[in-house]
Amino acid sequence: MVTGPISVVSSAIIMCMIWRSRAKLSICYHRIMFGMSLTDIILSSALSFNSVPAPIGTPHAWKAFGNRSTCKAQGFFIMFGMIAAPTYFLSLQIYYFRMIKYQTSTNTIRPNVEPYLHFAPILVGCIAAFVPLVTNSMNPGSRGYCWAQDFPLHCLDLDQNTECIRGETATIQRLLLLFSPMILNILIVVIMMWKIYAAVWEQDRRNASHNFQSSVRQSPRNNGAQGENTSGARRRTSLIISPEELQISQYQRSRRARRRIMQYFVGYFIPHFFFYTDALLRNVEGIDNLLEILTLIFYPLGGFFNLVVFVIPAVRKVQERNADLCLFRALVSAIASYAGPSNGDSQALRQERRASITARTLANLSNIQECVMTDSSIDRNESDPA
Repeated sequence: MVTGPISVVSSAIIMCMIWRSRAKLSICYHRIMFGMSLTDIILSSALSFNSVPAPIGTPHAWKAFGNRSTCKAQGFFIMFGMIAAPTYFLSLQIYYFRMIKYQTSTNTIRPNVEPYLHFAPILVGCIAAFVPLVTNSMNPGSRGYCWAQDFPLHCLDLDQNTECIRGETATIQRLLLLFSPMILNILIVVIMMWKIYAAVWEQDRRNASHNFQSSVRQSPRNNGAQGENTSGARRRTSLIISPEELQISQYQRSRRARRRIMQYFVGYFIPHFFFYTDALLRNVEGIDNLLEILTLIFYPLGGFFNLVVFVIPAVRKVQERNADLCLFRALVSAIASYAGPSNGDSQALRQERRASITARTLANLSNIQECVMTDSSIDRNESDPA
C-alpha cells in the first residue's frame, strides 16, 4: 500500500511535465507517455487499496471494509491496468523501432501508425476487464485485492470439496485474458529490443564503412587535386547539408533512441520480473513468501521507474548548465523547467526551427552577394587604366 501511491504520484508528475511543456500533446512521444502514465495510475491506484475494497468478512483479507460493488470496481481497474500498461510500453517500443529502423518521420507515424498504438492497449485492457465483470468473476484473491478469482477462494482446486458460488471460469479467464497476453507481450518486447539493436548495429557497420571511405576521399593525395575548389565548396556546404552529414545525423539520432528505449526496457523489466517469477514459483515452499513480498513492493512501481527514465535527459541538461547543483536540486529543476524532448517533433517547434534556419540562410546569402559585388568592383577598378 506504500509503493502504489509512489507510482501514482510519479505518473502524475510525468503527465504534469508533459502538459506544462511547450510541445504539450503535440508530439507522438508525449502522447504515448501520457497514455502509459494514465494506465499506470489506474493500475497503481487500484493496487494501493489492497484488500480494503473487499467485502467485509472476507476470509484471510486484511482490513476488508468494502462490498461487492467496491470489489468489482477494484477488480475492473486492476484487470484493465495489468494488460493495458505493458501494452502501452509495447507501443512505445514500436514508436522507437519505426524511428530507428525505417527513419519514419512523425508526420507519417501520426496518421498511419499512432492510432493503433493507442487503440490496442485500450482494447485489450477493456476486454480483460469487462469479461470478468459481466461473468460475475470479480472476487478477492489470495493477495487481498479483487480480480478474476473463484469464490470461495480456491474452490476450483482439485483437492477442495468446496462448491463454487461464483467465478467458476475465473482461472480460464486469467489464463486467456491476462497471462497469455502478458506472456505474448513480453515475447514481442524482447523481439522488438533485438530488432532495435540489430538495426543500430547495421547502422554502426554502415557508418564504419562510410568513415573509411571518407578518410580515403580526404587523404592528402585526393585533397591536392581538389585544392582549387575548396573555397567554393566551403560556401556551398555552409548552406547545404551533404548526404554524409545527413546520414551521421540520422545515426546519432538512432543511437540516442536506442539508449532511451533500453532505459525504458530496464524500468519495465524490474517490476515485472518479480511478478512473473512469483507466478511461476508461487507453489515452491521456502521462497513463496519472499517472492510475494517482493512482488507487492516492486510491481506497483512501474510509474516510478518511468519517471526516472523520463527525466534523465532533462536532469543532464540542468547539470550541464549548473555543475554545482546536487542531484536532488537538479531533479527538481528539471521537473519544473521541462520544455520537451531535445529532438521534439512538434509542429510549432519545427516551424520555429525552420524560420530560424531560413533567416540564417538568407543572411548568409546576403553576405555572399555583398562579397561577390565587392570583389567585382575591385576587379573592375584594377582593370581600368590609370
